[in-house]
Amino acid sequence: MATVAFVEWPDGLKTEDAEWGNIQQQVKSANPGILVTNEMPFGSWRPVVEKFNLEEAQAWVEEHDIAMGKLSQLDVAAIISSRPKLVNGKLVNEVFFT
Repeated sequence: MATVAFVEWPDGLKTEDAEWGNIQQQVKSANPGILVTNEMPFGSWRPVVEKFNLEEAQAWVEEHDIAMGKLSQLDVAAIISSRPKLVNGKLVNEVFFT
């Protein structure tokens, strides 16, 4: 039977920060088979103003692109989350499963 862990990581999370090391240890200690994170968990939450800002959206996409490569450090069989993507000049929330 698989253990499922649900997490709400802090706003502003970057895999280069010390907080990421703490998260790695917590996940290792919990030893889940499946990890479900909060939506778009990396970087600062960008959609806080009504007006769309393409540069901010691109920065958020890039933060997630970098972090996606680091998720394997968690040594979890499956991770379910989402990430921002730019599609036809619009920011969308894309689910992913590793």
